Amino acid sequence: MLDGKLNIFYKVNGNQKGDFLRVTYTNIQNSTYAGKTISKIVITYSNWTRKNLNDGRTSGIYFSNNPLDGFFYVGASGVTMDLKLYDVDNNLITLAENTAYITVGSLNSTGNGTDYIEKAEIINTGGYRGSGVQLPESSVTVHKGQGEHGGDIVYSEKNNEIISKYNVKDKNIAIAIWGEAAVNKYTGWDEVDRKKEIFGSGLFKVNGMGVKIRFSNALGSAWSTFSTNIPKITFEAAVPEMPSYLIPWHKTEVNLNAQTSVHIHYVDVHEEAIKGTTDFKPEHGKELVDQKQSYHDLAINDQYSNTLWNWKSANYILATDSVHPDAIQGTTTENEKHVYVYLKHNSVEDTRSKEVNQVIHYMYEDGSEAAPDYKGVTLVFTQTGTKDTVTGEVVWDGEWTQSQRFESIASPTIKGYHTDRPVVEDYDIVVDNSNFDQNLDKEDTVVYVTNPVDPEGPKVPAQVETAIESTNDAPILPEQLSTDTTINKVETVENKEFVKVEAATTEDVALPQTGYKHSNAGLIGLGLATIASILGLAGTRKRKKD
Repeated sequence: MLDGKLNIFYKVNGNQKGDFLRVTYTNIQNSTYAGKTISKIVITYSNWTRKNLNDGRTSGIYFSNNPLDGFFYVGASGVTMDLKLYDVDNNLITLAENTAYITVGSLNSTGNGTDYIEKAEIINTGGYRGSGVQLPESSVTVHKGQGEHGGDIVYSEKNNEIISKYNVKDKNIAIAIWGEAAVNKYTGWDEVDRKKEIFGSGLFKVNGMGVKIRFSNALGSAWSTFSTNIPKITFEAAVPEMPSYLIPWHKTEVNLNAQTSVHIHYVDVHEEAIKGTTDFKPEHGKELVDQKQSYHDLAINDQYSNTLWNWKSANYILATDSVHPDAIQGTTTENEKHVYVYLKHNSVEDTRSKEVNQVIHYMYEDGSEAAPDYKGVTLVFTQTGTKDTVTGEVVWDGEWTQSQRFESIASPTIKGYHTDRPVVEDYDIVVDNSNFDQNLDKEDTVVYVTNPVDPEGPKVPAQVETAIESTNDAPILPEQLSTDTTINKVETVENKEFVKVEAATTEDVALPQTGYKHSNAGLIGLGLATIASILGLAGTRKRKKD
């Protein structure tokens, strides 16, 4: 195959999922990437999709001892190639962003609607990243995100096979498709003399752990090439070179327009905004790096458009009167374009409250309850503040509810007891930021004590001795009294103390003219004294009647 260059063949039976062939190239000379020597290239083939052929060819892959010769697959509609580079210490070389490009060549096509369209899709999963870059004057165009794996895919939509060889069968048809200038310039682009192969080539910018490309062709066979050699161009980043294996492109054939990019940055300038700043600069805040929007691989003077990030969903508001128009759409420039959108935090009003309660306990000296607790009305104080909806922080700068009062409360009266707090005086309560976190509840205790004996001395209750009034005015004589009035106790009302009078134990004595008996003669004297007292009372009553 390919004039004997692809002289190694690997047979592939049926469909193959996952990796099925790994080819390692060593003894690489004069090849570097970003100053690192490339000592080994490993190419792994996977996901072989079998395509039955009717020409008797065996299904498999042809390749050579030079990786830049590419490979030829037969009997398959698609296969994935994974290329990795290793340094002299056998460490995997990671490709940095904007530093590596790979050219995919010999993408023949007989145009849309036919089976013979050779395609190459860049794979963007598992640590591999890449995007298509349009080569000027190439028949191969970039189809953004249209690959079966969601990556950019490159192929020719029109028939470039018609001028792939020097012997053009129908030049007039070729001119109708490509124009006379292109036909004259690029006829024979896929012959062994590869100075014109740019016409059938696509370009990918790559980064990550390597390069992963899915090659496909519904016809069932194709020759695919890849290299890091591209025409003389003006890229911002240096393109890695592999001098000993570079395909000899004709450096003066084409000039690729310089590529450029656009970046939209979102910057949180809240702290500067609350100071009153309005003319913002990137250094005035912190960039929200996760929201940065970048567009790469744009040609100079290309038009671009952008859908702004929905900052309201993250509780931000615009810190300026409007967004710079270039953040929405514009034209690329020779240098990378950086557009900044300045945001500040949204805020809402928040409210907090403080409740203050009052309780009065009424207790005896021994700690027992004298009366049920008094529970006053709850005083409620409120304050407004400003809540930062991004950080959740609240600035409590509103006015508090003005002073409120617990009114004076009279202590209940309890018979036989008194307290030195007949009234619990009123309280004025003030809540502010200094005491908001303190316990401002008011709790009082009123203690009741019993009523010091009456200073006039004990008084004998009147009901202890009851005078008997006569029905006439005659004095009551001793023999008319009942002598069975033994006093067993004398009670003083004020101090509730009891005085017990013991009866004598001598023999019974009979009073004259009565026939009643008493315990002893000593009691007679007490009885006479009592009678005298009663007689005195009788005389008093007599005088009142007079």
